Amino acid sequence: DKVVEVRVVTEVYTKATNAVGSTWLTKDMTNFDIKRFLHINDNNGNKAAKALIAHSKWRTEPHGSVDVMSRASEFEKSPLNKEIFWMGQNAQGCPTLVVRSNFHDGKNYDDDPKKYSDFFVYQIEKGRKLYGLGAQHRGCVVVDRFAVNPEIANVEMSFDMRFIPGLMATFRHLTHILNTNYPNCIESIYIVPSTWFSQACWKILKNIVDRETREKFHFIGAEEVAGRMAKHFPPSRLPSYLGGTSETYGGNCFFCSAPQIPGRHGVYPVGGLGSDEPGGGSGLFPGLRRSWAQAKVPTISATQLEQYLSVEI
Repeated sequence: DKVVEVRVVTEVYTKATNAVGSTWLTKDMTNFDIKRFLHINDNNGNKAAKALIAHSKWRTEPHGSVDVMSRASEFEKSPLNKEIFWMGQNAQGCPTLVVRSNFHDGKNYDDDPKKYSDFFVYQIEKGRKLYGLGAQHRGCVVVDRFAVNPEIANVEMSFDMRFIPGLMATFRHLTHILNTNYPNCIESIYIVPSTWFSQACWKILKNIVDRETREKFHFIGAEEVAGRMAKHFPPSRLPSYLGGTSETYGGNCFFCSAPQIPGRHGVYPVGGLGSDEPGGGSGLFPGLRRSWAQAKVPTISATQLEQYLSVEI
């Protein structure tokens, strides 16, 4: 049994070294944890054991889980909770993390990859405590690109391509943390709604992740969102633009009343947008500001964007 083999190796290591972090290996590590690490190490017991030992060491380092959780009160008060939060388990029992990408304005962590990753680590460890994420279950992620942060709604929209190196740096750093310390923790990732911009970005970002991870991404068009989300969550858990009735989604249910959002060719009700809806832009970094009330559509084509993204950075 590979699980037993890994436990034997880690226990021998713990007794021989009494290393910092080894208590996680003996007290907190579950069989599900071991199976996750075995999966990404081709079911090789020795490799999985070494990876788990490295993870146990990382947990005690700066920016590791112990350091992050020691700052729990800081993260609980963070404005980032409006951007990244747990929505509970879906109908299939999958703990679901929501990422409202259009809420990002950069000011709360200066677009520092470590600061952003620290908050993600906090949410993952919080999910472990609340739902057994990683210890008993894999999780799901919904990237909600509909909702807009009203705090930056009056900022004039600009399409500054300089945001891309920062996006790539953050994505690489976060991907490294997740792949190394939380492998095989995610079951599926839903991008809602999918637009030409998200598809163009994904064409490049997918090269950073492995094939198995790429297959977990699902891009859902605006016209499909309500129907698809209804299969996973009751209406009481979802805001109206995702097909529900919640007024407490994300703690502050901005735009729960199905707002009218100006698009390129007029005003469209949320939930009935086509491929030209303003969600086509990304809200990941401050160089990409938006104002739905005074939106100026950037004069750049999908082809031009893809060419820019293909540049080595």
